[in-house]
Amino acid sequence: MTTINRVERIMEGFDPVKNGLDEDFVLTKLTAMKGCGCKVPRDVLLQLLQTFKTDLVINNDEVDIGLDSCVIPLRHPGLRLVQTTDFFYPLVDDPYIMGRITCANVLSDLYAMGVSECDNMLMLLGVVVELNEHQRDIIVRLFIQGFKEAADEANTKIRGGQTVRCPWLLLGGVATSVVHESEIIKVDRAVPGDVLVLTKPIGGQVAVNSYEWIKKNNGKIEELGLDTAKIKKAFKQACEQMSRLNRNAAKLLHKYEAHSSTDVTGFGLLGHAENLSRVQKQPVEFLIDELPIIEYMSEIVDRMIQKGGEGFRLYEGRSAETSGGLLIAMSEENAKNYIAELSSLDNAPAWIVGRVFEKTGESIARIVPNAEGDEFDSKVEKIYNDLKNSSIERQEDLAYNPTGELTQIDIWGPEDGEKVLIMIHGGYWLFGNRKKCLAVVPVAQKLGFTVVSVGYDYANKDHPLSKTIEEALDGVQEYANEDHFTILTELINENSSVHTDFFNFLHSV
Repeated sequence: MTTINRVERIMEGFDPVKNGLDEDFVLTKLTAMKGCGCKVPRDVLLQLLQTFKTDLVINNDEVDIGLDSCVIPLRHPGLRLVQTTDFFYPLVDDPYIMGRITCANVLSDLYAMGVSECDNMLMLLGVVVELNEHQRDIIVRLFIQGFKEAADEANTKIRGGQTVRCPWLLLGGVATSVVHESEIIKVDRAVPGDVLVLTKPIGGQVAVNSYEWIKKNNGKIEELGLDTAKIKKAFKQACEQMSRLNRNAAKLLHKYEAHSSTDVTGFGLLGHAENLSRVQKQPVEFLIDELPIIEYMSEIVDRMIQKGGEGFRLYEGRSAETSGGLLIAMSEENAKNYIAELSSLDNAPAWIVGRVFEKTGESIARIVPNAEGDEFDSKVEKIYNDLKNSSIERQEDLAYNPTGELTQIDIWGPEDGEKVLIMIHGGYWLFGNRKKCLAVVPVAQKLGFTVVSVGYDYANKDHPLSKTIEEALDGVQEYANEDHFTILTELINENSSVHTDFFNFLHSV
């Protein structure tokens, strides 16, 4: 079975006909609820869990009901069994991407405990009774492939599970790891003065539902005066981040001495902040003062609120996320280094979204009224807008390869500049946010560089990173007057992620 490129698949979109299904087939019609939005409300769940008659979520070396994973001391000294399970309903129409999202969501509970290695997974699958045999075979095969390839990426294996027939399509799994106690983050050590880090933006529920409005043609788009192109772009961003593993974020928790962490899913940012704050050894309050939001989602929410709606309670921190980011408490100094390294590994931003304070009242976590909604960093947005309005010479969207929009060039500065800074990257170009990469332009200009921003086709086993670099350099050469360039840095790693931003300083010779 041929491995599928996750990002290319998201960008191309799911075509039912090409996958052997009817043109009007829609996977999300097989359920009335979406993703982690199907969870029982947190307050109700806490009341139901009183049946177990325990207030001790963390008891010495044991983590009981109430956090992301249970941690069970084994009879062998120093060893712990870490285990979690999760399941939900489909929220995207591509069974393959849904399989990847499901696997990433299950594994995220281990990652939230700092456990980056999973020893075994089980897969849970409820096949909806409405499907005929032909549909069932295609959908189940694609879902299993997506789940398995995400598990492969996590360096783990699926060794069992359960498949049943259900009224709705049900997707989930179990993740298990046997680890030394040193491999687990003590998640109850947050102290006043710590900052809160979030590794993925919120707004996934808004993106998924607004995309559904387009498919259903139910009048919501027209009623709110929304831009369908921006919704589709946001939906692709949501799919990318939901299907992206939190594994790198988990590995770095140890390096940067995280004091506490959880993953943000069905209870929303504030719900999970409350859940984590209440188990800390010290009496603390988590105060969130910034909300990183997927691009354009705040505009949708604003228009919904203007019409008298709740806007999915996004600004309240109650909007459900599926396979969301990690929420982490750590020292401010470590947080800045953590964010820098994680951003370089995942080619995606992370944010300081709040602080930990000494608890002085009843509140254990809250969002500051009128917290700043940051759609992928408003400061960088300003830099980009200033650039667009500046007198700097520029040419944009210059195609250098017939493969399409991912192989284009922006040139900022004179074409005959003596020094050229070439930025070869994928992720931000992919989702239309190359403005993030262009934030370096003003500094480079002052140093005398013409800046060339290059989007490239994604590497795979048949198209290695070195070939990608060669093509990108050929593309730059097409618009340059020099005969060739010399690469000044040797920091090219064949094993690095093809989505990772990397900068190559070149000069003409």
